[in-house]
Amino acid sequence: MMNLFTGDCFNLEMPTMGGKYCWENIEERCGYKLQQNSFTKHARILDAEDFRVAFGDLSSMKDKFVRLTRDDFLKPGDVFGVSRHNLYEHYGIYIGNGMVINYRGDYDIGSKNTVRLERLKDVVGNDELFVLHFYEDGSVPRKISTKTEFNGADRSTKYVPQTFRYYSKIYSPQETISRAMSKLGEQDYNLLFHNCEHFAMWCKTGKSICLQEAAIPNKISLVTLHNNLTPLATQPVWKLALQLNQNR
Repeated sequence: MMNLFTGDCFNLEMPTMGGKYCWENIEERCGYKLQQNSFTKHARILDAEDFRVAFGDLSSMKDKFVRLTRDDFLKPGDVFGVSRHNLYEHYGIYIGNGMVINYRGDYDIGSKNTVRLERLKDVVGNDELFVLHFYEDGSVPRKISTKTEFNGADRSTKYVPQTFRYYSKIYSPQETISRAMSKLGEQDYNLLFHNCEHFAMWCKTGKSICLQEAAIPNKISLVTLHNNLTPLATQPVWKLALQLNQNR
């Protein structure tokens, strides 16, 4: 049976009854409650006024609960992602103190991209930031939004087989950072076969995985995407969007 509550589901903050019926309190901390539904087994997070601020599977919600009750949402060793206007996602490794290691040049996409150290705020800009939650069974990692209210489905995993084991190991935060640092200065970027997501996933799991490839609509082939994006690597995002729309 398909799990309708996988990952950090899109959420609109709304009042609840606080879990008087059908909900079990798992943990309370800093004004937040982590609860699990007795029937569906999905979980949710409520704030001090019993507004729902997140819901999804229990594993993801445990992760987000801890992050919401910390000073810093991101943790060293996280695989972070940035949604670029719903066109594509840029990935990297957070190493702490506001710094990241990622595969980038002056822009996200370009043949001269290098694995380099940058400030998180310079990479994210004004775009939407998220982290990936990894499961012990090796299933598809899921996004956890830094926001408590957001709309939109996780398109990056829509076309990906959900039961496949994508990785067998999850490296510790320190191991993940060490692996990322070992690649500093590498300049072997390829949009299709060795991009920022391949790099970040390799650092965390040892597998060069790019789930975005499965999310590209059939009407835009990978080859077409590569041919369109590579010449536009030095162009603003709005020009990239225009070029892609012309090929739809």
